[in-house]
Amino acid sequence: MRKLSFIFIFLLISSPIYAQSTASYGINVTSLSTSGAGAVTGTAFGIPTTYAAIITWQVVADGSALSVNLEGSNDNSTYFTIDSQTAATGGIKNFGFTAVKFVRCSQVSRTGGTATTCTFTTNRGFINNSGGVSLTKMLVGDGTVSAPSYSFLSSQTTGLFQRVVGHAVDFAFSGIDKVSVNDNTGISLSSALAINWTATVNGSDAADTTLSRGGSSGKVVIGGGTPFLAIGGTSSSFPGLKQVGASLQARLADDSGNANITAASYFVGGSTGSVIGNASDGVITLTNNAVNGFGRLQFGGTTSSFPALKQSGALIQFRLADDSGFAALTASTVNLSASLAGTSPLIFVANPTISSGFGTSPSVVTPNGTAAFTINIGTGGTATSGVIGLPTATTGWNCYTTDITATAAHAAIETRQTASTTTTATIESQNRSTGAATAWAASSIIRAACFAY
Repeated sequence: MRKLSFIFIFLLISSPIYAQSTASYGINVTSLSTSGAGAVTGTAFGIPTTYAAIITWQVVADGSALSVNLEGSNDNSTYFTIDSQTAATGGIKNFGFTAVKFVRCSQVSRTGGTATTCTFTTNRGFINNSGGVSLTKMLVGDGTVSAPSYSFLSSQTTGLFQRVVGHAVDFAFSGIDKVSVNDNTGISLSSALAINWTATVNGSDAADTTLSRGGSSGKVVIGGGTPFLAIGGTSSSFPGLKQVGASLQARLADDSGNANITAASYFVGGSTGSVIGNASDGVITLTNNAVNGFGRLQFGGTTSSFPALKQSGALIQFRLADDSGFAALTASTVNLSASLAGTSPLIFVANPTISSGFGTSPSVVTPNGTAAFTINIGTGGTATSGVIGLPTATTGWNCYTTDITATAAHAAIETRQTASTTTTATIESQNRSTGAATAWAASSIIRAACFAY
């Protein structure tokens, strides 16, 4: 029995003792507590090795500058820095997953202040020593853009971190914030980042379609061989927009034909240009951008070699395209609704009337406005004059008359105009030789043409 006890004591003495204590899962231990300002090595603790560990370590200090390292070792002899903190008042960080066997805190230096403490808690990771995974919850620190919570051994500044302001989870690439996902604005990309579609996602194929920011606020650029935006679907039952050189085409989504565009109005030449509007079915409105007038509609070109239609108040003018003069009009028939005018109305569409005079029951027969009409003098055979009622002229009326009845009978009388107002013309039957008033024969026919001036 004594011999066995001696052997057991010998083996115990000869076995290496790696640490004073073990940092059991979930227990907060103090590795460093010092009032010194220089380099101080803290107490080492053994780390349970059943699972890969997550080490949450906290530093508290009261100086103006600080440098503390978390150090690890597999033999409890040679230690290496595995993480560090440099905030003057300390902080809290997560390190792991790790299979390191021993951990301690070491102060490099502290400026000012009276004390530095470093504590850590070891939590079980989800990777066990047999290669299996066991996980119900994993909590990590928020991280920063330069030290993400989740990163990679080959690029420790690339990974995921949380921005508390904005409630966002961001993707950092080489220490630069590139992608953000938050509960307010959704997914946000940095201005230089684009969405690319390729045949594979391993980065070896050139992108055949891209979606990127156009260099300034509000601009989105679709890139690719032939940029095309299909809306709603990809068949001919849906519309699309296609870029062809410097032009934009409205196409069917399968590019088999043109698509229709429906709008209340269209701007020609951009948002500050002229407007083509749809007043109603079959009615098109052309206006300026302010929708309070219109200039002219040019045909064929913009110089004096081409014609144009110009709005002038309530008038339509036939002008040269450069508006340097009036253009000619050729038509088989011109139908007027009111008058034909030069500088003022010349011929009116409204028919003349009998105002006064003439014989019994006189009448205007077969009128064609004021340009050509006939008057039946009426019965009685004693009337020598009469007043024709006419539309309102600017100044007065100039009428030309022929007594067809007297001319056919070779009578020596003729009908002449003797007076005019803006709305009437007075005619009289006169002796051709003496000019004396001479009665018309009963029911004489007078042909007349009246022009306003």
